[in-house]
Amino acid sequence: MKSRHLAGKDGLSRAVDLAPKDGGQISWSWPLYHKLAAVIKQAAAEVGVPVEWGGDWRTFKDGPHWQLPWKQYP
Repeated sequence: MKSRHLAGKDGLSRAVDLAPKDGGQISWSWPLYHKLAAVIKQAAAEVGVPVEWGGDWRTFKDGPHWQLPWKQYP
């Protein structure tokens, strides 16, 4: 029950899953997730919002997962 997808006391979620499309279909191809990650990280940096990507995790890699960091967004 510690999922960042679940709404907190303020009613807001702090995570989202995003998947790339290839030929009109959702793709689970890791090379596409890496391309998507570069775009999302750049956009987040431009607006000054820290984000964490599940694809950067050391153990359980979660390509679709994006979340706001616990430190800045408890």
